[in-house]
Amino acid sequence: MKSPGVITKADKIQKNTREFDLSKEDITELFKELKEFKAQPAREIFMWLMHGRRIGEVISISWEDINFDKNTYTIQAKNNKARVAMTYTLSQRLKDTLEAIGIKKSGYVFEKISDKNKNDYYSSSTLRGHWEAFNTNDDMTTRYEMVLHQLRSCIVHYLKNTHNISNELAGFVVGHTQSGTVTERYGTYGFNKLNDTLNLMLDEVFDDDYSVKTPMDDKLKQLQLLFPNKSIEQLEIFLNG
Repeated sequence: MKSPGVITKADKIQKNTREFDLSKEDITELFKELKEFKAQPAREIFMWLMHGRRIGEVISISWEDINFDKNTYTIQAKNNKARVAMTYTLSQRLKDTLEAIGIKKSGYVFEKISDKNKNDYYSSSTLRGHWEAFNTNDDMTTRYEMVLHQLRSCIVHYLKNTHNISNELAGFVVGHTQSGTVTERYGTYGFNKLNDTLNLMLDEVFDDDYSVKTPMDDKLKQLQLLFPNKSIEQLEIFLNG
């Protein structure tokens, strides 16, 4: 038994790391089912989570954080883990969720379901309750061996294994802080780049055509087939070189 004084960071990481072994097919099925979830606004919140956001980030977002003119939204520093304001692309899929619940000028986007507390945001425990119901079979067995937070793991796993996206870029898609090392290597990744990277997955999973395709996209796809061991960043450097 280790003394608390000598427990290392690696020990803590190992203890807090959950196993994740869903296949590409499992992830595709899961995301499609959540997109068609019956209860509102849980269905819309699930879509935001499938864009890489954390639960606390989504339920705390307000209409004032959304810029419809620039098609962006900002997770304020007080509401995210990095403690810095982070701006992302407001994709058409996310716009659809806002239209579904009714666009307003102020207040929380996802309000608490209660007549008494309309100035409060949607309960995370309510959302997790919907997830548990969704993820439990009639015989009480679990459908997917994962927790709701691991939708972020699905994104990273899919981008890395299907599209050979680097650890760094896949991490930034789900909101990890961009470091000085990354700035030195590539420059800071903008929100459009992160959205385009995420759409490599979502366009395939949802089998829709929300992304604007360009000749450069076609060339990149061809290079991926020719050089499957190269990362997206390396191929883009080649194309832009």
